[in-house]
Amino acid sequence: MADASGQGEVNLVDLSLEQLSTLKSQLEKELQQLTASFGGLREAQARFAESKEALSGLSAANLNKQILVPLTSSM
Repeated sequence: MADASGQGEVNLVDLSLEQLSTLKSQLEKELQQLTASFGGLREAQARFAESKEALSGLSAANLNKQILVPLTSSM
């Protein structure tokens, strides 16, 4: 475990109850942020997969033809 300055290690046995509570809160907050980031990455992955599927649907017959591309995900 890193100490408050972000360097080194700390033995959890040496921490007071208040310090352990603070550490718990920090770890819970970090876990929430990581979970939210992971969710965002999963959403981005799904959008890229949909885009890949849409691109694979284009055929060579449509080469050099104009197409309409939606600018928002509302379509």
